[in-house]
Amino acid sequence: MICESDFYDGGSDNNIDFLFGLTGYEYRKLTAVNQYNDALASSIDEGKPVIAKVKTGKMPYRVITGYDENALICPDYGNAQNKPEKAPGYEEIDALYIFGEKTKQKYTVLDGLKRIRQVMKYNIDENLWGSYADKLGTYKGFFDVDIEEKKNRLKRVAKTMWHLFSCHNFRETFCFYDNRPDYNIPGAERLKNAKLAPLWAKIDGYPESYNHTHDLAWGLIYLEPCLNSCIEHATGYFGPLAENTIVQIAKNDAVVLDCIEKAIAILEGEEE
Repeated sequence: MICESDFYDGGSDNNIDFLFGLTGYEYRKLTAVNQYNDALASSIDEGKPVIAKVKTGKMPYRVITGYDENALICPDYGNAQNKPEKAPGYEEIDALYIFGEKTKQKYTVLDGLKRIRQVMKYNIDENLWGSYADKLGTYKGFFDVDIEEKKNRLKRVAKTMWHLFSCHNFRETFCFYDNRPDYNIPGAERLKNAKLAPLWAKIDGYPESYNHTHDLAWGLIYLEPCLNSCIEHATGYFGPLAENTIVQIAKNDAVVLDCIEKAIAILEGEEE
């Protein structure tokens, strides 16, 4: 959840502050390399992991869980998309985020939903999806460029699709797990409100939902390499296909945003 950029400050400090506040921890940020060793060792010795912003690697943040003299220890996050990376060295760390004391929760589940609304409204207000379709230059514009330019345009679109996996963070975080209590964020019990159930079902379902958006995004990610094995004439049809996908994702966003708006109104009504 902290590995994506934030359109307010161009980084993730905004997201990190929110997550510490949501879980109810104080924290401090260190950027002086000469402070890293002592601060990290002290935190680890107290049984608290450390979040590191790194200068290299696929993901901008790592969780440091131990040390062996000057060597750092990180969990390997092997998954379908990325191979595990080696732990960073001190010289590769841009900043450390040190856990402080457990304190009163600063943000609530309702604040989280409002942040989701904030991001979605920004995407819609800025015509994010329309601008993607325009840059793709579909139909006539896409047919007229050569195959290398077609590849470049679809590659940019496919790369953008990776950012749509915020749908995992949005939906899978803001729900209540009866059988996996360790997955629940603080205050998740409020999400069991029966009035919210139809909204969650819509967000999780098809055809205008986060689930559908997830599948469409994967389709474009895997479509892009197919250009390499197509005859040149056939590549022209990839543009309209990508455009139709983007148009559907924009529709999905509007439906999901409406659900989020209604969920916020329900939870705000509880507090009155």
